[in-house]
Parts: sequence; C-alpha cells; structure tokens
Amino acid sequence: MKQNTMGGQNVMGGDAMGGDAMGDTGNGGARGGGRYMKAMAGRALLVMAAVLVAAWAHAVPATAQGTKPTPVSAQAGQAGQAGQAPDAVVRALYQHYFDTAPETVVSFDYSDPTTAKSYFDPALAKLMVADAKRAEPHLDFDPFIDGQDFELSPITYQTKTVSRGEAQVTAQFLNFDETKSIVFKVVRTGAGWRIADVQWGGGREALRVLLAKAGK
Repeated sequence: MKQNTMGGQNVMGGDAMGGDAMGDTGNGGARGGGRYMKAMAGRALLVMAAVLVAAWAHAVPATAQGTKPTPVSAQAGQAGQAGQAPDAVVRALYQHYFDTAPETVVSFDYSDPTTAKSYFDPALAKLMVADAKRAEPHLDFDPFIDGQDFELSPITYQTKTVSRGEAQVTAQFLNFDETKSIVFKVVRTGAGWRIADVQWGGGREALRVLLAKAGK
C-alpha cells in the first residue's frame, strides 16, 4: 500500500483506515465511477455521431456534396502493380467514370506527372503530360470513351496475351446508344502494368501517334 505523509506525519493507519475514512473513499469511488460512466456515455455518443457522419459521407456521392471526385492515381497505381492482372489498370481507369456523375467533369489531370504515370508507361505518360500542358491541347476528345460526353453501359473486358510483358485489353461498351470498342496495349513496367497505347479502329491513328505528331 502506498504511503503518504502530511506535515511529516504518516497518515496511513489510525482513523485514516477507520470506518469513516473507508466510507468516504467508497463514496468517492462511487462518485468517481459515476463521473467515469457519464464521461464514457459522452464518449459513446461522440463515437456514434462520428460513425453516422462517416456513413453519410460514404453514402452520398462526392459530387452531391459539392466536392471533386476522389483522385484515382493511388487506385490506378495499386491496380497496375506487378501482381495484378493486365486489365486491372484499364478497369481502374473506367471505374472513375462510374464513380463520377455524367454531368460532372471527370477529374483526370494528365498535366500532373504522378497521375499520368499511374496509368501510362513512361513514354505515353510523357506525351500525355506535354499535350495536357499545351495552351490548346491536341486531343479535343476523351480517348477512353471516344467522345466528349458520356453515359456508359457496363463494360466488358477481353484480354489477349501478346507476350510475357505485353497484353491487349479490349473494352466494349455503349456510350449513350453508340457501341464503342477500344483496344488498350498494356505493358509490364517496373511499377506494374501500364497503358502503352490506345486504338479505336476504323483506320484511325493510335493515341501515341496522334500525340507524337502534336509535338512536332
């Protein structure tokens, strides 16, 4: 038992350990317990409030809250890691369209090298960043929906292995009522799978060719 001294006198024992003293200690403990329970109840209410706020924030789309959609660079980086399937980075790219209201501008900022490198291999990332930073970008449409506005149907993905470090991922969907079939060349990099080129068919030039010409 811990000993206290008051004025140099030992107060352990005697009346200090008598009935009244023990009774006061018991009541004090009960009062302290009451204050503790009130404090715990208050904390419980705060925790419940925090949980409700978090649940509301998760349920309400970001655009409805007046904020920009969550940046996707981290998601793309994780999806494109070496242990993931080749189509993971393409799926991550399109998921952002489904997470964004159609009337809201999609917040891909390819002038940001970090965002670009999350999706594209170094060569294509460099071209995308350069074009995005131009006063008048060469790309006047969204290459991933092959248009400007979007209302996408569910997307189907087909993956064809070209080599150990290269694959071809075809994304097929309806944008409004128009059928789209976009082919992604994906390559394995030190950071994982990344998009190296995009093709739309119909004899049109691939994305990398368009951007390379714009830089000349």
